Amino acid sequence: MKKQAKWEINKRISRAIIGMQIPILMIPKLSAMLELKIAQGATDEELAAAAKQFVEGAHS
Repeated sequence: MKKQAKWEINKRISRAIIGMQIPILMIPKLSAMLELKIAQGATDEELAAAAKQFVEGAHS
């Protein structure tokens, strides 16, 4: 993967999870899940919703 593409993916992931309290051990799984969603063509809103659902599911 090109550096620019990886940077764009990381930027979208950062926007999706900004302001969320995420346990540090959960970040790699969350990041991998969001990368998969990006590869599937998810919008930024869908990424944010998926991240929120993932984190809320882990806390329950």
